[in-house]
Amino acid sequence: MMRLLFFVVLSAILVTGVAGKADAHSKSLSFSDWLWQGAHLKLSFSVPQRDVTLLPSVSARGLAPALATHLNNAITITQGEMICTRQASFTAHPAHSGYLTMRAQFICPSATDDIRISNHAFFNHAPSHVHFAHFRTSADTKRGEEILFTATARSFTLSHKGDSITAANRAVLSTYLYLGITHIISGIDHIAFLLCLLLLATNMRQTIFLITGFTFGHSVTLALAALEIALPNSAVVEAIIGFTIALVAAESILARQHLMKKAGGVVALALLILAIIGGNLPPQAWAGLIIFTL
Repeated sequence: MMRLLFFVVLSAILVTGVAGKADAHSKSLSFSDWLWQGAHLKLSFSVPQRDVTLLPSVSARGLAPALATHLNNAITITQGEMICTRQASFTAHPAHSGYLTMRAQFICPSATDDIRISNHAFFNHAPSHVHFAHFRTSADTKRGEEILFTATARSFTLSHKGDSITAANRAVLSTYLYLGITHIISGIDHIAFLLCLLLLATNMRQTIFLITGFTFGHSVTLALAALEIALPNSAVVEAIIGFTIALVAAESILARQHLMKKAGGVVALALLILAIIGGNLPPQAWAGLIIFTL
């Protein structure tokens, strides 16, 4: 009875959350790659096109011009009391599908003094925006220095010593931990899926196993996407998230009635029919859903 009551409450939570935005999977993100060569800094800035639509001047100027103007005003580099000059306005370059990439080059007064990077891009339009920056030199193109810009950490001081770059005031690990926690908590799909898993657990050992498995699997998929080993389709991902939540929620009831095999076959057949008559998902997505269901 308690499990059934828990399932009803969970269903209500899911229904009320359907209309809301899945913030955990639509987080505003941007990326940059910096090459520090003497007094010159080359910058390549990439951001999803959907994030650029947040800028107020997009409707009048278009995506690329609006982004160029925004970056011209949002990114500054200083060296002591001096401002590093930008050689020209940000210009558009080829990018991955669904992204915009802008490039620019800065010249600083000194080739050896520390520089301070200030990045205010998108934070005033999306407070949860996160920017991932990679700084490197021509002699150290693989490792470099990773910096995480957030709404509360928009400026960093960097030193160029030999062939390496170091940041004087970074706290990347703690920031990543904080982002990871908020990523889980802010996503109702995460909470719903974990609660559904708990319905399947009959003891503490299974509970720990299920939660650890979810965390490990989520981390692996995020790593594959970050390393560009896998390039996920966001529409497919969102569809699969909702489907798996429904499937796991149903399993907690169907398993006790010994109906899992029959229900799995019926759902797999329904998915096959949808794929044949022409669903909005690509063939490999339908195949994955059918295999997972079976």
